[in-house]
Amino acid sequence: MLEKIMYRNHLGESVETAKDGIYANYHELRDYRWEYESNAGCITRFSRGIIDKTLPLVIFCETEEQGIETKNRIMEIAEKDILARQPGEIWISGYCLKGYVTQSKKGSFLISQCYMTADLTITTDDPVWRREMNYHFLPEDAVQEDGEIVTEPEEQLEAVLPLEHGCVFADYPFDLYHSTFKRVRHPLFDLPFDFRRIRGRRVINNEAFTGSDFIMTIWGFVDRPRILISGHPYEVDALIYEGERVVIDSAAGTVIKIGRMGEETNLYNARGKEYSVFEKIPSGYQTVSWAGTFGIDLTIYDERSEPKWSL
Repeated sequence: MLEKIMYRNHLGESVETAKDGIYANYHELRDYRWEYESNAGCITRFSRGIIDKTLPLVIFCETEEQGIETKNRIMEIAEKDILARQPGEIWISGYCLKGYVTQSKKGSFLISQCYMTADLTITTDDPVWRREMNYHFLPEDAVQEDGEIVTEPEEQLEAVLPLEHGCVFADYPFDLYHSTFKRVRHPLFDLPFDFRRIRGRRVINNEAFTGSDFIMTIWGFVDRPRILISGHPYEVDALIYEGERVVIDSAAGTVIKIGRMGEETNLYNARGKEYSVFEKIPSGYQTVSWAGTFGIDLTIYDERSEPKWSL
């Protein structure tokens, strides 16, 4: 099956292969190269500069009218990004690369209005394929059991042990694993109590193969929010009222408070100083712990030199 490729401009207009008479048999979008610097015969630095990638297209439409419309639409959608100096997006297998269509070389267009070849050149100054992993944690009310209100103290933010299928156990003084290679089903044994979801504690799965940049949005009301991810504290010494939010962007290195009317306040100096709020989120299953009284949106970025291969 041919790989589907979509180009979407900054206005949301798009064209894609295997649709409307547009086809691609091969391309250079998965190719990559790291530039390097050396000193005394040793590599001292890697970098990725501005690069070009070729995307050869075949336009083969059923009617001349459709062929003309398709050829015009490809050019117009790509050209709007150039004129606005806003990069478009190339999508493959859920991964996005931002760039521009800077060249189009045509061929065989005199045979028929239904047919043409076009080699598009994609130029990018950010040659990284990204996929978003989004998590949304709403503020939670206290849990009521047998007529009593059960709450979790804010300082009780211990680590938990992630297991298969996202199941978690608290950190007990004994080992829940068996020293065997046989598959163990849960529960391991009959306990006189039931496990329940703990307020202000969740498990996320960072599917990237290395630590990832992120954008964390903290929603008010909360005073001096503190979130633990894999035991690492992300803190902001600020009061966030209801209707306001604080956005931490690890890649940009910014902490911005956005007010109810959209006004922005730089809270860089209010960030936690002892532990970096820009610390990348480790790969794999990670525990997220917070007071549970305020909401959090978390976007983790899986970044790769090429899109992940998949069926």
